[in-house]
Amino acid sequence: MNKQEIKKAINVIQNMDLSTFCDKEEAGKVVDVLTEHLQQQLTNGWIPCKERLPEVERVYLISIKNGAHNIIGFGIYDTEKKSWFADWLKNTNWKTQKVIVTAWQDTPEPYKEVSNDRSN
Repeated sequence: MNKQEIKKAINVIQNMDLSTFCDKEEAGKVVDVLTEHLQQQLTNGWIPCKERLPEVERVYLISIKNGAHNIIGFGIYDTEKKSWFADWLKNTNWKTQKVIVTAWQDTPEPYKEVSNDRSN
């Protein structure tokens, strides 16, 4: 789907009457989930920090504004300090520093090799 089709689909979903399928509360949840998934398609899965921050402290894929450039890396969101931290290799030494993150997303699942064993 292109961006225009995604925006149209979001509009259709938000104006659907789901009352014949479920109660109003459940319908609202369905619309919210579908809308969120489609909106993520518009941003390639990136969640702008100004919209929402992670609720769980762990490693995320992050986008950092560095002057005129955007850098992608891995960072940890500290839920208590409400700050992002990332490790950088500087002059062959790892350095952890506070960074300003513009957007984030969950890290993908690690690669899992598929067995070609056809004996099963």
